[in-house]
Amino acid sequence: MSDQGALQPLIKRSMASTQNPKEGAELPTESPTEAGHKPADSATAFMAEPAAAAPAKKEAGIEPWKGISAVEMFWTLFSGLWFGFALQKAGVGNADVIRDQFTFKQNTMLVMFLSASATSLLAIAAMKTASESSKQAAEKAGKKYMSSATQGLFAVGIGGCLIGAGMAVAGTCPGTIWAQLGAGQPKALITFAGALVGAAIIALIHCYIVPFLKTIAPKSRTLASVTGLHPMVAALILLAIFAAVIIVVLVVPGAYKPLPGAADVFGYPYWHPIVGGVMVGLTQIPLTLGVGKNLGASTSFSVIVSNAFQLVGFNNDYTRPLIGGTSWWNVLFVVFATGGAALSALSGNSWYAYDAMAVTEVEAFFGGILLLLGARLASGCTSGHGITGVGHGSLISIVGVAGIFAGGMVVAFPAYNN
Repeated sequence: MSDQGALQPLIKRSMASTQNPKEGAELPTESPTEAGHKPADSATAFMAEPAAAAPAKKEAGIEPWKGISAVEMFWTLFSGLWFGFALQKAGVGNADVIRDQFTFKQNTMLVMFLSASATSLLAIAAMKTASESSKQAAEKAGKKYMSSATQGLFAVGIGGCLIGAGMAVAGTCPGTIWAQLGAGQPKALITFAGALVGAAIIALIHCYIVPFLKTIAPKSRTLASVTGLHPMVAALILLAIFAAVIIVVLVVPGAYKPLPGAADVFGYPYWHPIVGGVMVGLTQIPLTLGVGKNLGASTSFSVIVSNAFQLVGFNNDYTRPLIGGTSWWNVLFVVFATGGAALSALSGNSWYAYDAMAVTEVEAFFGGILLLLGARLASGCTSGHGITGVGHGSLISIVGVAGIFAGGMVVAFPAYNN
């Protein structure tokens, strides 16, 4: 009897471990990255953990901010303030600047955008060569992006065109909506409301369009693998193209028109778009090393909508990964970006400066709907595809960016080329 009594604790522990293997090890609860809808918070999650248990974990409530460490919160705060400040200082928070880009009357947005993409490319390459830890962080971020960016080329192209159309109509993109809110532009509130409607529509219809989203899925997902080039060579080719376009815009008379009050380099209310673009691209570094995330903005709208649906008792396969916990980091990031844009506008005396532009309330609202319909169809927006995706050499991101400019020009030339 004494031997059996001694064995009983061991038997109990054995039974407990059998009933509850890996007790305390939870499935990742990260929101989908900017470029997709598959949570991938760790190397374990990337190698595909059982997906069925994650929704059950989310059912208890939205639990905002749970799982975000103090260090991650700090770097999210820093990155958001930096990103919003840079967007507003570059002038792309002004609706007429974005709308006029698609008729090529004003190339400020193009210069800023290409500068940001080039800087992102260089930043990611630098992280991969600086140290072993930064290399691992950059490679993990790249794998996370590629594993989540699973849309087919058709969906990305159509989504990109819708983003471009929305940008031309509303004079903004998912990221600059937050910068416009920070700069005191009341019509940005209307665009924000439209964007939430667009995100809600995608959440409701997602289960019906899944086959469409996978149409023409490329076997190779990077520019280097498609072309057979070494990744560094492919990156250098992209950098050369970006630099050539920027030089042409700055050298050709009339191609670049500085914004009123813009300085040659630094000043107020606006800085040179190259400076703003470099700052935007550098946001990739603190996000990758400090938070383990990729730069992007449109997921924030889907997180807000998904958690609102959860409060009224609705969820589905699309919304569940976006409910609660670390999903909220992207919302934190863009809220802090709003604060950064406010600091820029107030310090540069440009608060409320561009609300009188020719974007009506109807255009602001329906443009916002188009923006989020496109961004979620394409699994990314101008920052997700154009800066993060291009920085990682993603083929679908290049297709998405081409779609953005195509859609914007198709709408802007007949409607706004006055």
